[in-house]
Amino acid sequence: MKYYTYRGNLILDPYGGTGTTATVCAKNGRDYLYIDKSKEYRDIAFDRVKSVILGKGNEN
Repeated sequence: MKYYTYRGNLILDPYGGTGTTATVCAKNGRDYLYIDKSKEYRDIAFDRVKSVILGKGNEN
């Protein structure tokens, strides 16, 4: 993603799962649209992205 997009680009992830794409986007200055119908996955993804945004942890 880092090599095929630019900072500020919007990345759509229609099957967001545990938020790996959203987490990488947050780390690299890309905007993202995370979609997943599972509340459990959404909660995991939210925690992962929040830790990157707040500068906590070392997410993949």
